[in-house]
Amino acid sequence: DKTGQVVWEGLVSGFGAHMYNLASSPRVTNTQFLGGAARSGVSMFNTGGWEQARDTGISDYARDAAPVVVNSVFLGARPESSGDAGSAVVLNDAYGTFTNGTFVGNQSNEAGSAIRANWSQQQGPANGQTRITNCIFEANDPPDESLSFTGLAAPADVSYSVVPGANPYPGTDNLNVQAGFVAAPNVGGTLEWVNDSMVSVYNDPLFTELRDANQNWTPGAFAGLYVQLGASPWGVYLLANNTADTLVVYGVAFPGPYLLVDLRLDAQSECIDSGDDAAPERLATDLTRTTWADAPGLGKPGVVTDRGAHEYVP
Repeated sequence: DKTGQVVWEGLVSGFGAHMYNLASSPRVTNTQFLGGAARSGVSMFNTGGWEQARDTGISDYARDAAPVVVNSVFLGARPESSGDAGSAVVLNDAYGTFTNGTFVGNQSNEAGSAIRANWSQQQGPANGQTRITNCIFEANDPPDESLSFTGLAAPADVSYSVVPGANPYPGTDNLNVQAGFVAAPNVGGTLEWVNDSMVSVYNDPLFTELRDANQNWTPGAFAGLYVQLGASPWGVYLLANNTADTLVVYGVAFPGPYLLVDLRLDAQSECIDSGDDAAPERLATDLTRTTWADAPGLGKPGVVTDRGAHEYVP
């Protein structure tokens, strides 16, 4: 199981650059899957399987693959090549529960850029249901096909989520609006390694320091935001901190053009206090372990849970 992890920029020529689940049902909470490329299921590839029965030796015992994913971000997953499917999450003869997730900027060459589920009934038992609650899907590509479900034993239950499209997605209280994220600073420059080196003053291989000498930022203002580095292909990283002109990035990152990304909710967002307080596997806190709380004058009366992985903080 994963809790409170940051997983960035995995690259494989197969399935599941960040996580591959074969006939297993991990619980993933407060985790950020950033960037990465693979043939399919870039952030999570989940597949059911068969086991040999002990008494007969015949492979006739099916095993579930049913991940539970709560308070997590899936940002910038992409296909390894133009002929690959991609998608952030793939459920292959599997099903899952996704609560308070934020899926942004994920790419696929097929329908289901954020979550793609297919059931051939050749592997695994056909007795589960995929449940998606309090989630945000935005700026995925294809834009109106963030979700794709094929041949499922039970229809997917999508509710209290933001899903783009011409009409609200079928289910309870889904919205087809812009999520309403805080506008990230418009930078548009180029980053260079500090001292022309990847070595960080933190003396820690988990960090890279990148500088834009033309900036004069407020120190510490970008902690918890994301940075997209490079053009094509590009990588996505979590920011640990910043100085007036330097970004401290989790992971091994390289210089180049960059773009800041903020997935926190703006005060005008319809996601605030409009989720389901009784969502499956819901926690009392969000991705940052901030308690879900009522925002006076915003959202639905009596509701404290926002949609997406982040609680609105004024």
